[in-house]
Amino acid sequence: MHKWLCNECSKIVYDPQVLKAPHPFMPDTELYGCPYCRHVESLTTACSIDGCNNRGTNGFPTLKGYTWTCDKHAEEMVTDGDNFFRYADEKE
Repeated sequence: MHKWLCNECSKIVYDPQVLKAPHPFMPDTELYGCPYCRHVESLTTACSIDGCNNRGTNGFPTLKGYTWTCDKHAEEMVTDGDNFFRYADEKE
């Protein structure tokens, strides 16, 4: 499940919580909003590590799908040699 960080209220929001509505000027597009402060288009990717509420600034392909981490947790990622990454303490 994807984790988001609201740039306005700094709350963490998960995919099922994200508010969605049709864009009034672009019919094939949706607007996304924070369920806490109701600010529209304020969500950015958050670090996927449990308990970390930092902005996700580094993306990695893993065997479980694409993941995002903050700079601190990016240092804990290692490559398995097949263009996939895993956490250093995670078994192959």
